[in-house]
Amino acid sequence: MHATFHHGGAETTGAALRAGKPTAICPFFGDQPFWARRVVALRVGPRPLNKKAMTADDLAAAFGAMDNPDMRARAADLGAAIRAENGVDTAVGFVAERICAGFRNLCN
Repeated sequence: MHATFHHGGAETTGAALRAGKPTAICPFFGDQPFWARRVVALRVGPRPLNKKAMTADDLAAAFGAMDNPDMRARAADLGAAIRAENGVDTAVGFVAERICAGFRNLCN
C-alpha cells in the first residue's frame, strides 16, 4: 500500500497510522475533523479535503503530497512507534494501579 485516503474516524485513522503510511482525510462529522487536523500537525498527511468542494485535482494533489519522502519517513517512524506500543497492557496497568491505590484492601 502506498498511502491511505479515508473519512478520518478514530479507528480508521489509527489503522492508517499504525500501517506507517501517509494518510489523507476527507472528514464528514464528529471527531473526524479533529483527526484530520492531528494528521496534518504530525506532518504525516496533507491538509484535509473538503467533502463539499473536493475535485479530482484535489484528490490527485493529496496523493502527490503523500509522495514527499519526509512525510513518508515521518509516517513510517510513527507507524513503528505505534506498533511498538502495548496500549492494552499499559491501560490495564494504569487502571489497576489507580484502583488499587484507592482500595488497597481489595488488591492484597
